[in-house]
Order: sequence, then C-alpha cells, then structure tokens
Amino acid sequence: MNAQKKSAPKKTKKSAKTANPLDAFFAAAQKSIDDKDWEKVEEACEAVLDKDTEVPEVLFVLSLVAFHLDDLALAATHASRAFELQASVREHALLLSVYYALAGDINNSAYYAKLVYALPTNETLANLIP
Repeated sequence: MNAQKKSAPKKTKKSAKTANPLDAFFAAAQKSIDDKDWEKVEEACEAVLDKDTEVPEVLFVLSLVAFHLDDLALAATHASRAFELQASVREHALLLSVYYALAGDINNSAYYAKLVYALPTNETLANLIP
C-alpha cells in the first residue's frame, strides 16, 4: 500500500504588525528632545492634541516640554492629566513625584515615588526622559 503523504498546510505570512500611529510622533519628539528644541517638541505635541486631547503619552511629552521651559505648574498639570488617563505607567508617576518634590509637597512626592516601584515601565516614555 502506498501511503500518501499529507502535505502540511501552507503557512501564510503574518501580516505586518500594525504600526502605532504615534511612532512617527515619538521619533520626531526624540530627535527634538535630543537637540533640546523644546519649541519644536511643543508644536508636535499640539499637532497631535489638536486631533485628540486625551493622549497620555503626548501629555507626558508636553509635561517634559513645560518643565524644560521652566513652567513647573503647567508641567505638573500635564503630568497629572496623563496619569489620570493612564495610571498604570511608571513614568507618569515618576514625573509627578519629581514635580511635587520640586514644589515642596513631600507627601504627594512620596506617594508617587512609591507608585514608581509598583508600576511597569513604558520603554518609549522612559527613553524620552533626558
């Protein structure tokens, strides 16, 4: 008896992973941050936020911009909103901990500092911190 070999089903190529729509933003932001071109970073953030005002990653970057432009109150406002939208990310808590410490609010700074050790990191955001 001739046994017929069953051919394995053909493997199809997996479709390319759908790119994150913010990838281009992060690439441009990283270059501008590296160049310390805070106005350019701010413009890129505002362009994204004009389309959607609740993008925590962009609010995070905008917080960095405000901080580097010496506006601690605005930096904290953006960081707080980012944390409200995405409380499960270490980098949001890290910024809030630093901002509260700089403002002299040690209780809130300590609270967010504790969260830093409990939350997972977001590598994209972590890489943006100069």
